[in-house]
Amino acid sequence: MNILRQKKITIFLYHDINNEPSKFCKDFNLNVSPSIFIKQIKLINKKFNIISPDQLLNQKKLPDNPALITFDDGFLGAFNNGIQYLVENKIPSIMFLNMGHIINNSPLVSSKALFYQNFCNELNLKKNQMLHLTLNPNNLLKIESKLSKSYDKEIFEYQGKLADLNLVTEYAKNKYVYYGNHLFEHWNSNALNNHEFLDNLKKNETKLKDLGNYSEYFAFPNGKFIIDHIKKLKNIGMKKIFYSAGKTNFNSNNFNLDRIALTDLEYNSTKLSIRLLKSNYNNFFLNKFLGILRRL
Repeated sequence: MNILRQKKITIFLYHDINNEPSKFCKDFNLNVSPSIFIKQIKLINKKFNIISPDQLLNQKKLPDNPALITFDDGFLGAFNNGIQYLVENKIPSIMFLNMGHIINNSPLVSSKALFYQNFCNELNLKKNQMLHLTLNPNNLLKIESKLSKSYDKEIFEYQGKLADLNLVTEYAKNKYVYYGNHLFEHWNSNALNNHEFLDNLKKNETKLKDLGNYSEYFAFPNGKFIIDHIKKLKNIGMKKIFYSAGKTNFNSNNFNLDRIALTDLEYNSTKLSIRLLKSNYNNFFLNKFLGILRRL
């Protein structure tokens, strides 16, 4: 019997790549400056064999020490300062998109929730609730029905710009750029019932397939998930799903794969090595120590 040898795979996650990050990205550590991003990619290229999403499905031809570069949400800086650099250097990556926000030029649901909760004087929402993780479509309608105007302009200033449909369509033509499913809108999947989750998923898939570079991969918004949704994704034929608890995957053949979100803290080889070391262990005290080292 031919049993494939398990291979470890390291999957990196980025959001925005920007010299002038938004408050939203700064507050949630979602931004990497372009200069540090380039340093990180060069270091990753030395330490790993960067693969395309397609290669992930061919375990027999997977190189030793593989790595995959991923992006979430479709930030403009991720395209202009991140994917553009990768394309110029013939490095593949996958961007997980919420096509509803791209098509409708609307802010992410999560940044809407955080803006309404913390900065909208018209509303009296409790500050200590994780609204961006619990908000569902019905609740959002109720909240926005109380507003006297649209705050999308202010929310975009807080969140930062997303790519528009023209840019997303243009990059879809490049062989080094892949798109994956991130739901039609950026709902935390835990807050959606099964019908809402599948409807959002399939609606997004339809729009992504129109672009021509779609991979049947799904990344959970906010990195959170429930087991029932994983089962449904497998049943409908999704090839791989991704979350973001920050660990290395010791079996690249797994259906669900973890990702490591990089930040400006990993600005040189030593800092990146500490972050990678931290990703290999679940020991609380060791990871606490490595986390302190990373910040020194």
